[in-house]
Amino acid sequence: MKEKNTTSLLTVGVFLGFVFGFFFSGMIGAAGELSAQRYLFYKMYRLAASVFQWPLFKWMAICVITVVVLFILSKALEKANKTVVTVMAGCLVFFPAVWAVNHYWLTYTKFHPVSLAVDLGLFVFIAFFIWILGKVFGKGRWESLLHRLNEKRTIKRAAVVAVILLLLLNAGVYVVGTSGGAKGPNIVYIVIDTLRYDSLGCYGYHRDTSPNIDRLAGEGVVFKRAYSSAPWTKPSVASLFSGLSPNIHRAVNARGAVPEAVPLTAEILKNDGYRTFFFSGKNNFIGKRFHFHQGFDHYLNASLKARKLTDRVLSVLEENRGGRFFAYVHYMDAHLPYGSNGFNFFFTPEKKDSPFVPGGFRHKFVKRKAAAGKLSGEDKAYIKSMYDGQVRYVDKHIERIVSWLKEKGIFDNTLVVVTADHGEEFWDHGNFEHGHSLYDELIRVPLFFAGNGLTHEVVERPVRLIDILPTVLEMAGIKAHGYRLEGIELFDKSNDKKPVPPVFVMNTLYGPEKYALIRGSRKLIVNTADMYPGKDEVIGYSSQDPVEFYDLSGDPGETENLADTETGGETLAGLQRMLTEFIEREPTFKSKQVKLDKKTKDQLKTLGYL
Repeated sequence: MKEKNTTSLLTVGVFLGFVFGFFFSGMIGAAGELSAQRYLFYKMYRLAASVFQWPLFKWMAICVITVVVLFILSKALEKANKTVVTVMAGCLVFFPAVWAVNHYWLTYTKFHPVSLAVDLGLFVFIAFFIWILGKVFGKGRWESLLHRLNEKRTIKRAAVVAVILLLLLNAGVYVVGTSGGAKGPNIVYIVIDTLRYDSLGCYGYHRDTSPNIDRLAGEGVVFKRAYSSAPWTKPSVASLFSGLSPNIHRAVNARGAVPEAVPLTAEILKNDGYRTFFFSGKNNFIGKRFHFHQGFDHYLNASLKARKLTDRVLSVLEENRGGRFFAYVHYMDAHLPYGSNGFNFFFTPEKKDSPFVPGGFRHKFVKRKAAAGKLSGEDKAYIKSMYDGQVRYVDKHIERIVSWLKEKGIFDNTLVVVTADHGEEFWDHGNFEHGHSLYDELIRVPLFFAGNGLTHEVVERPVRLIDILPTVLEMAGIKAHGYRLEGIELFDKSNDKKPVPPVFVMNTLYGPEKYALIRGSRKLIVNTADMYPGKDEVIGYSSQDPVEFYDLSGDPGETENLADTETGGETLAGLQRMLTEFIEREPTFKSKQVKLDKKTKDQLKTLGYL
C-alpha cells in the first residue's frame, strides 16, 4: 500500500509541479520575449534557446520541489498533526508566493507599504486556502484520493510524459545554446562620447590631445569623412548597433526605446558564439530602459571615469579569456560636466575664479551666458581647452586596452573599432554642445579600424556609422538572416566600383526636426517646424532657413548657404528629391515609449540633457 501511495504522490507532485511550473517559471514571459525579439525569424537559434534555458530549469525545479513538499505533507498527515501540516503548508506556499509577486509583478521595494499590504493579503488568502484543504483532505480522504489516483493509468502516463518532456527540453536548449563557437576575430568597439573628429591629431588637430589614438590609427584604416546618423547619443548608438537609420529603428526621442525586434550587434555576435560585454561611463540614453543591453552577457553602465572604467574592462576581459569576445567600451569623459582628473588643465592654466569648474557646470548655464552675450572669447577658449584635456585623459586609458591586447598576444586577432557617437559644437555656428543642429561639428566623427592584420590606409570618401555593422559581420564571417542592414561593407573592393551611398542624418534632441543629406562634397539641410512631443526648445542660435545647401569642398565650415544661388541649381533639386525619399520611408519597426524614472532623469540632468 505504501509503495502504491508513493507512486501516486509522485504522480500528483509531477502533475501539480508541471502546471504550477508553467505559470511561475517565467515560460510565458520567455515566449513573449521570443516573439518580440523574433529570434526564430532571424534564425538566431542559440539566442532562442538561451531565452528558455533558465525558465525551463526553474520549471523542472518547481516539479521537484512540489514532489518533495507533497511527501512532507503526506508524512505529516499520516501522523494526523493538523497544526503542523497547516503551518508547514502555509510556509511552503506563502514564502515562494511572496518572492514571486515581489520579484515579477511589483516595482516597489520589499518594505514599501504597497508591498507589505500585498504580502498581508497573500498571507490571508493562503491561510484560508490551506484551511479549506484541511477540511477537504482529512487523513482518510487523502489516502482515498491516493488510492483512486493509483488506479488511473492515464494520469501516471501523463506524468511520465511530462518528466520526459521537461528533460528533453532542458537538454535540447542546453545543447543548442552552447553548441559551436565563434570563428571570427575578437571585436572591440571604443566609442568616445562627444568626440569631434578634428580634436584628434590623426585628423589634423594642432594640439597633442591623442598621441596613443594617433599611434593606433597609424596602424589601421582611417576614414577621414565618417558621419553619425544623429547629433546625439541614443539614435546614433542605435544606428551603430543596428546598421539602420533613425527613421527605421525609431529610437528617436528622449523616451523612445530601441524596438526589441531590431537585431543588435551584440545579439548577432552572441548568436554566433561570442561572449559579449558592455561598459559605459554612465549614459542612461543607452541604458537597459531603452533596450541597449540586448544581447550582452555582461552589462555595466555606471558613473565611472576613464581610469576606473578601463580597470573594469581589463578585469572582466582577463577573467573571461579563452574564446571569442565582443567588448563595447563607451567613454563619457569628453562629455559635460568634464569630471575632475589630472588632465583638466593640461592645455590651459586653471582659473581659480572661473565658474567653469570640472564636474560642476552644465551646458544650459553656458548656453544662456553665451546667448546673453556674457561669455567672452577667453571663456570659450578656456572651455575648449578643458574639453581637449578630457580627450587627452581618455587617450591615456585607451592605450591601456591596446597594450593589454598586445601583451596577451591577441591584438592581431582582434578587430578594434574607434569612433564617436557625435561631435560637439564650440560656437562654430553660434551655439554650444550637441543635439541642436546637423552641421559637421556635430555629425562628423572619427572612425578607424585597427588590429586583425590591417595595415595603414586613409580613405577619403564619405562613410557612415551604419556601415560598421555589415563590415564587422563580414570580417567575422557571419551572414545576415532575415534582417536588413542599410550600411555597406567598407572593405569590399567591389563597392569601390559602385556609387558612394549618400549620408542621411536626422533627429535633433532640441528644437524642431532637421534632416540632412550628404553626397560627395554637397550637403543639404532641411529645417522643419515639426516638434516631437517632449522636446525642449533650442537655447541660443538655431538656423531659421528652411533649406541650407553647402559645397563642403570649398566651404568646410558651412558658412555660405548656396540654396538661393544659381550654384545650387539642379544639384540641389536632386538632393531634395533623394532626401524626401529617405524621410518618407516607412519605418520597419515601432518604438516603445518608455517613462523616465527619477533615477534616469537625475542622471540625464547631470549630463545636461534635462
